[in-house]
Amino acid sequence: MSTQELFSDAELKAVKEIASRYKEPASAIMPLLHYVQDLRGHLGEEEMAYIADFLKIPRVRAYEVATYYTMYTIKPRGRHLIQVCRNLSCTLGGAEGIVDFLKEELDVEVEQQLRVSEQAIYSMVGHEFNVNSPKQLSQVLFEELKLKPTKRGKTHYSTNSEVLVQLSLSHKVPREIIKFRELAKIKSTYIEPLVMLSKEGRIHTTFNQASTATGRLSSSNPNIQSIPIRSDLGRKIRKGFVADHGSKIISADYSQIELRLLAHFSGDKNLIKAFAKGEDIHRHTASVVFGVSEEEVDDKQRRMAKVVNYGLIYGMSDYGLAQRFDIAQEEATQFIQSYYDLYPDVANWREQAVTSAEEKGYAKTLFERRRPLPDLHARNYQLREFSKRAAINTPIQGTAADLIKIAMIDVERNLAARKFKSGLLLSIHDELLFEIEQDRVDEAKDIIKQSMEGVVDLNVPIEVSIGVGENWEQAH
Repeated sequence: MSTQELFSDAELKAVKEIASRYKEPASAIMPLLHYVQDLRGHLGEEEMAYIADFLKIPRVRAYEVATYYTMYTIKPRGRHLIQVCRNLSCTLGGAEGIVDFLKEELDVEVEQQLRVSEQAIYSMVGHEFNVNSPKQLSQVLFEELKLKPTKRGKTHYSTNSEVLVQLSLSHKVPREIIKFRELAKIKSTYIEPLVMLSKEGRIHTTFNQASTATGRLSSSNPNIQSIPIRSDLGRKIRKGFVADHGSKIISADYSQIELRLLAHFSGDKNLIKAFAKGEDIHRHTASVVFGVSEEEVDDKQRRMAKVVNYGLIYGMSDYGLAQRFDIAQEEATQFIQSYYDLYPDVANWREQAVTSAEEKGYAKTLFERRRPLPDLHARNYQLREFSKRAAINTPIQGTAADLIKIAMIDVERNLAARKFKSGLLLSIHDELLFEIEQDRVDEAKDIIKQSMEGVVDLNVPIEVSIGVGENWEQAH
């Protein structure tokens, strides 16, 4: 079989366009794209190095070509995804007030809170020091305050966020440092870049199609996807993104999509039944595991059930659960075992997912997109364990990534067919954000909900929650 015969007509058309676009002969492009085709979208540093060396071109050039091809040919609606992402990258916004709001109100507030937090730290420690210096902070925490270190760096004990969270359970200084860092991050990562990158009163972000192993879109310049959700300041940043005059913001969010996909892949009867009945899955899990009625489940029990429900998708261990809630490892082990007693087919599916990936060398999504996992047979224990976790979460996270991309395409197409003046603004993980003319909001809500819930049939209902507001915070 010739190289050309490995490509469909649509893919051959893509090859010709890419060859013309990058001024490369088609004969050189084809082997590269055949390699990318096998990767099914997993374009990491190692793959880019191989492609660059193979074609004797700079790595940046190889990444451009491979990314363009992946966006062009992603099944089943890939060509349209390019146009959707082009639209997104130039339409996310707010009205003219966003820059003034960020500069004149929020930045001033954050700066004041930073100074108050900094002085509080100095007061508790007894002297001033550079809170932003890991070395000085390590000296204060572990030498002066005699706190127990948990990780060692090259020159001093670690003060990363994981360490501070553990230390904060027993001392007030680490708690205040966490608060200080959160404030500093909001100022440097969100407020200042958003002001700097705003153009004509709107924010223009860039979406990256092939930068994550799971297949999710990532956002950069600025990264709007990682604006904090739960903090008051994060909510205030979202409040700055407002609809144009005469329009509303619509937020459409997939409800617990990864847990619904876990129910679908595992086929667990109890998990499927809980979703079919519309139960609060975290409260239901806590109720059964702790042996109390759902009405008696307290906030900590529900949080623990939520952490386990999601954590087992990402390969969380009993040690990780114990650290998270400051409980004995034996208690964490018992909780996880009780979870598997409630949902036995989840444990079986996890084992089968790893076994299948070990045999085939890859994990795949519901839409047949593959993620190669060559390190499942590596000698290094950590590499093997990482690949096992990837074998479990790739079908879940990867399918969720495919799902939201297809939803983006379908919703945009359906809104365009009904001649809406505006449409999709932003993709944030499992949420889509729209700007819709005010007198057609109800019509748009129906189209969005039906399109997103109709992407694929699972053995549990897919649910999308819809919110409407003058700004992103109100809608979300």
